[in-house]
Amino acid sequence: MITAQTAFADTTAWRVRWTNEPTRHRELGVPAGASVHNRHQARIWVVTTATLDGRPVAISGSADRTVRIWDLLSGEQVGDPLTGHADVVGALDVTTVEGRPVAVSGGWDETVRIWDLLSGEQIGDPLTGHLNGVTTVATTMIDGRPVAVTTGFDRTVRVWDLVERRQVAEMTGHADGLSSLAVAVVDDRPVAVTGSTDRTVRIWDLATGQQIGDPLTGNTGIVFPVTITAVDGRPVAITGSSDETVRTWDLIDRRQIGEPMTGHEGVLSTMATTTVDGRPVLIAGGQDDLLRMWDLATRELLGAPLAGHTGWVLSVATTTIDGRPVAISGSTDCTLRMWDLAQYVETPAPAARRPVRAVTTALVGGRHVVVTGNGDDGIQLWDTASGAPARAIDTGDDPVDVLATAELDGRAVAVTAGADHTIRTWDLALGTPVGAPLTGHTSPVSGIAVAATDGAPVVVTASHDKSVRVWNLTDGTQIGPPRARDRRWVRAAATTTVDGRPTAVIGNRNGTLSLRPLTTNRDIARVASGAGGKPILHVAAATAGGRSFAITSSEQDETVRRWDLADQDVTGSLAVGYVTAVAATTIDDRAVAVTAVLAEVQVWDLATREQIGPTMNFPETVTAVTIDPQGLIIACFAGNTAVLTPLPG
Repeated sequence: MITAQTAFADTTAWRVRWTNEPTRHRELGVPAGASVHNRHQARIWVVTTATLDGRPVAISGSADRTVRIWDLLSGEQVGDPLTGHADVVGALDVTTVEGRPVAVSGGWDETVRIWDLLSGEQIGDPLTGHLNGVTTVATTMIDGRPVAVTTGFDRTVRVWDLVERRQVAEMTGHADGLSSLAVAVVDDRPVAVTGSTDRTVRIWDLATGQQIGDPLTGNTGIVFPVTITAVDGRPVAITGSSDETVRTWDLIDRRQIGEPMTGHEGVLSTMATTTVDGRPVLIAGGQDDLLRMWDLATRELLGAPLAGHTGWVLSVATTTIDGRPVAISGSTDCTLRMWDLAQYVETPAPAARRPVRAVTTALVGGRHVVVTGNGDDGIQLWDTASGAPARAIDTGDDPVDVLATAELDGRAVAVTAGADHTIRTWDLALGTPVGAPLTGHTSPVSGIAVAATDGAPVVVTASHDKSVRVWNLTDGTQIGPPRARDRRWVRAAATTTVDGRPTAVIGNRNGTLSLRPLTTNRDIARVASGAGGKPILHVAAATAGGRSFAITSSEQDETVRRWDLADQDVTGSLAVGYVTAVAATTIDDRAVAVTAVLAEVQVWDLATREQIGPTMNFPETVTAVTIDPQGLIIACFAGNTAVLTPLPG
């Protein structure tokens, strides 16, 4: 059994012990349980990668006018945003200047800025010269000196000495604004390849400042992204266009190679190259919200599309982490996502996980486990300490919409119910049904809770059939008559002790809260919530210091109310609203509740109504949450589960 790492009274925060969030892709800046939710506040125009202090990082620029650094191992933002640009940061690259790692950014404010990545400070004054917004930046070496090459809406290509921080060259030739840039060394000379809204691709000798040969033509749309790599030992440029095609160009012969590659839907706006399983691979994305991979040797699409963004993919960069190729992408949806490319090549894209509808904990054979219910996907057990799957219980056609655990004849069991109106009991050690199903409800069961009376486990169920039933779990008999006086369904149920009696706490459709002793299943109180008759959707209860508390939330009502159950009255509210899940327990004789509001989770002292520790953030809406008597928080989001452990002050 797991014990708390610190006395709960000293808890000031929680940290993630484990999460089964898939590694195929994840959003940066939103690690599960983080107390700070770091995100760009506007579309992400550009991203690049680097290594800082031995750790892989991504660096991004956004329409929110900031440059941000992200630790790719933790997913967290590094330091504060780099600020100074007065408009969109749409161009970015990294290099080393006099032994220091720097980022070079370009903005629509017509400036180029150099940033010390270790200190987060801007180096010197902005570099000026462009007469319109800077669209792309790339860094390289010319005659042993680090330079930045930039393009702009002003139709120019400019070269900047990064040591002296001055412009050293300007090249013109495009008939319209420039939209893309890549640099490389070809035949021992540094070159730049540019694309433009004039639909041409041009190659420039950076040492002489002259265009090499005639423009490369063939695109029937704006040339947005360009990158350079080697295929079969020859340097090639790869371009994407608003004509939905990908084209490759031999940089020595200056000719298009083969036919355009097609398969994207909409404008291509970004691309990058890497190697996956020894194959040269292109990652390209754009207007269709997807990234696709191309095998550049065979010129065929590779693996499954990389789906996850909900907006136009504007930027992508590649790196390796622990020897595995990854891509980092930015989007108009304001998110940065990291993708394990090998997984998308090796296996098809997995089906989306069903949201976890219910979560609790249990002690099974001396092992502390998390128990989740996933609708038609049955019951899953996870080792609380490691996150390793402990058992999957196939419930067949029996849905698991609500779930609770109990001890029955010395065995840990789960009690489940759902849309089939039936309550079932499962042996968590064996994964098998226990006894006959409990029947009687005539509509879906939407609330469930367990307790004990006279040492015997009982189950309380609430249903859309307007009834509340109490069951003796040992023999399957009902205790007292089912309460069926409500005109509408009953959704929420919890159990606690009130005045020394085990009691069911029922949230009703008409906005009232009912108290029903488990020995009789008869109302001893029905109290209006003050929510104007709005249906109670969630209820949780706990007892501490001789006082019994409940919290409730109602439909279309942002107030989370606290109830003193002995006084049968609402005695305040929590500073949170519109919750998606609630839970409560007793820890060290302290009544503690946990609430989820979309993707945020808070912990509360029910006696004082004060929040404990900071708000915790998750990548997606939290659909189920619980807190166990050791102070562990278990939160479920987008089909994933995370366990968070308390930290001392």
